[in-house]
Amino acid sequence: KKDGSICELEVTISPIRDDKGRIGSYVSVSRDMTREIQIEKELRQAQKMEAMGTLAGGIAHDFNNILAAIMGYTELATFQASPESSIHQNLERVITSTRRAKDLVRQILAFSRQTDQEARPIQLKIITKEALKMLRASLPSTIEMHDDLEKISSYVEADPTQIHQVVMNLCTNSAQAMPNGGLLKVSLDEYVVNDSNHHLYPEIVPGEFLRLTVEDTGEGIKKQVIERVFEPFFTTKEPGKGTGMGLAMVHGIIKRCEGAIRVESEVNKGTVFNVLFPKFQGVTEQEEASPEREIVPGKERIMFVDDEKALVALVEEGLKRIGYKVHLETDSNKALKAFKENPDNFDLIITDQTMPKLTGMELSREIIQIRPDIPIILYSGLMDEITAEMIESVGIRSFLSKPLMLKQLSEAIRAVLDKTDSDSLLQ
Repeated sequence: KKDGSICELEVTISPIRDDKGRIGSYVSVSRDMTREIQIEKELRQAQKMEAMGTLAGGIAHDFNNILAAIMGYTELATFQASPESSIHQNLERVITSTRRAKDLVRQILAFSRQTDQEARPIQLKIITKEALKMLRASLPSTIEMHDDLEKISSYVEADPTQIHQVVMNLCTNSAQAMPNGGLLKVSLDEYVVNDSNHHLYPEIVPGEFLRLTVEDTGEGIKKQVIERVFEPFFTTKEPGKGTGMGLAMVHGIIKRCEGAIRVESEVNKGTVFNVLFPKFQGVTEQEEASPEREIVPGKERIMFVDDEKALVALVEEGLKRIGYKVHLETDSNKALKAFKENPDNFDLIITDQTMPKLTGMELSREIIQIRPDIPIILYSGLMDEITAEMIESVGIRSFLSKPLMLKQLSEAIRAVLDKTDSDSLLQ
């Protein structure tokens, strides 16, 4: 088109013949199909997202159980290592990485199911620097990293975990395009979308943005592939080296932030990703780091119910270490039977939600009918399957996200047993 944008046409060309049957000219009728084709692409995308949501929901529970065991045993190991030792520091890094893995599961579910995330004003510079620091330790020394972040201190409104994932995915993608080494550059600058350049980013409203640029000197992307790089499950990598989810996730996060992403690439000359985030125009408050809290010991009697045996063993060791008496069950029906036999033998019930036979919610409802005053903590890896109304209707005191850290669990236990305001416990 005259404005430089590309349109797709359906063209019908008919010859005009003279009385001898010779073609002297033709008539061409063109119809702009750009909108119809875009709608078709969006429908295919929606169908892929629906399939992805089903897949993500199926793996989230089992994957969170695996993460819970890794996080829990690593946390227990930190108690046995000197805080000043390199072993303790390495274990803390493992815990940090597993937290990111936990957040990644949450993001996949949010991406596929379009659930809301916790958006708040954040400094893009700080999140980007944190991601680059983690990334540096995992990249080969043949890749040189440069960043230009210091001059920008403006805010954007987004979920910090998701922004962290955007940076990690873009940089990892660039690093994988440089198997023999190269240069990875990450920069931030301010960018204004107006009438003169709006055709480059037609999906966003003109205004002030922060632009994140990730540039590499890698293999580049072929022209016939570049239009598909943001499709879920599309990848040019060999089997076992990529799932095609990284850039699709990036695209979904940026779209929810009302931003835009563009990629420019030339084979054997590298790739540039430009990401625009709307600048936050409101008033921001400086956050203060919360002090590290010690685990508060206890002596109460707790029934812990989960069908994952590795997690049950982990929680038993952790809670006994800080003084609690723990009764374990891996079968929710057996847990209900044990409670019926001695309802006054427990001070607190902690139960997983997703279990065969009786779910955590159903088990809680049966227990409260027997003893209405018993406090219950419910937890789940699928946060969107439980609502505050459901919790309130049953009488559950606290709802936690799985996997659980021992410190997080001990804080919830003390808050419930000490009858802290339950509004603060719906984490």
